[in-house]
Amino acid sequence: MDIHELTQEMHKFVRSMGWYAPTSKRPQTIRNLAVSLNLEASEVLEHFQWNDDPTDQTALAGELADVSLYLLQLASLSGIDLEQAILSKLQVNYQRVWDGEPGSELPLTGNSNSESDQVKSPTSKRDSPWITVFGGSQPKPGEPVYLEAQHLGNLLGGLRYTVLNGGYIGTMEAVSKGAAEVGGHVIGVTCDEIEAWRPVKPNSWITEELRFSTLRQRMFALIDSCDAALALPGGIGTLTEVSMMWNHLVTDAITPRPLIVIGAGWEAVINAFYTFHSNFIPENQRIWLHKAIDVDDAVRQLREMLSSGKV
Repeated sequence: MDIHELTQEMHKFVRSMGWYAPTSKRPQTIRNLAVSLNLEASEVLEHFQWNDDPTDQTALAGELADVSLYLLQLASLSGIDLEQAILSKLQVNYQRVWDGEPGSELPLTGNSNSESDQVKSPTSKRDSPWITVFGGSQPKPGEPVYLEAQHLGNLLGGLRYTVLNGGYIGTMEAVSKGAAEVGGHVIGVTCDEIEAWRPVKPNSWITEELRFSTLRQRMFALIDSCDAALALPGGIGTLTEVSMMWNHLVTDAITPRPLIVIGAGWEAVINAFYTFHSNFIPENQRIWLHKAIDVDDAVRQLREMLSSGKV
């Protein structure tokens, strides 16, 4: 059972008790829930009064469950995706300086594909830039777009950049292969929803697999964890990833970083977007998206931006 299913179970219980009714003697307002959350949290402390360890493990578990239920309810009624908020906060915390010591790595978080289903982080250190590559799943080996993606992998791997991508077929496979061929480190970000929708497994060229449950978690992992992102040709999934990252850059939801779309197809799409929606896209929003003629031009721009610190 995941966090969303737990939230639904919590709402089901509250409704069964009649506490969501307008006449309830326990009004489920956000303020009341925040107060109740704090009261329950304080009860956790009672288990440690005069003791370093809890004397009643079962009772402590009950108190922690009460805290969790109020937290789920408060987040849900406040319109907050608690799962995404936790993942985003973890990424922020990895970038903070703790006790005067800067962190040496920024691991991703997700669901492991091991039998224990525990949270897993990549083992690679962030001693080089992490570059996310977006792209479509349609290209086949030997096709021009596949070969271009493979060449991009060669270039990124040759620069000893860590390459992140969606982990499956098409351009994802080609970039992984290209980077692996020159000894590069490749992190494939996969998810259960993709494999339930389409019978496909992670490609054999990835060095590390990072598995999530949902497509949304996968997309935000690719966006949040990179130092820069490049977009090869693709379909609606790639368009969504580019648009989401672009919007996050515009709104300061993520720290500034390069976002480069590659090829004549993206050039035409973006130019048409600017032409027909010019009044909605001011220049201070356009500057976050960069266009490259081909992968060589994209990597040249990428290196310049990373070395200068200017996006």
